[in-house]
Amino acid sequence: KKMFKTILLLAALTTLIFAQQIQEQEVKVTDCSRAGQTFKINKIFLSPATIKPGVTLSQRTLGSSTRNVPGGILTTEVFFRGVRMTTRRFNICDFQSCPIQAGDWVSRSSEPITSWAFRGDYTTKSTIRSADGVELVCYEFTF
Repeated sequence: KKMFKTILLLAALTTLIFAQQIQEQEVKVTDCSRAGQTFKINKIFLSPATIKPGVTLSQRTLGSSTRNVPGGILTTEVFFRGVRMTTRRFNICDFQSCPIQAGDWVSRSSEPITSWAFRGDYTTKSTIRSADGVELVCYEFTF
C-alpha cells in the first residue's frame, strides 16, 4: 500500500513537471547588436507560447555578460503585423540583482496581457543601455 502511494506521488510530480515544460516554449532570438556588446542573450523562453488576451505572459531569459554592469534601462518595442503597439522602459535591476556580475545570468519577468490584445504573432525589439546611454545589447524575437 505504501509502495502504491509512492508510485502515485511520483507519477503526479512527473506529470506536473512535464506540463510545466510543455507550457514554456523557447523562441528564436535574433541579435541586432553591434559587434562587441557587453550582454549576450542566449535563450528566451515564454509561457504561454502564444498571446492569450487577459493572461500573464512570463519570460525567462538566459544570457551572459562580459563585464560587471551596475544597472541600465531595457527599452522594449512590441509590434503586431509591423505596427508598433507599445514601447515600454524598465530598470534592469527590477529583473536582475544589480550590479550584474560578469558571466552567465538568468532573468525572469512577467507582464499581464490586456483583454483587447489581438491574436496572432507579435515581434519585440529590445535594447538594453547602461545608465550613461551605451548600448549593451539589442535583440528581437517573434512569438
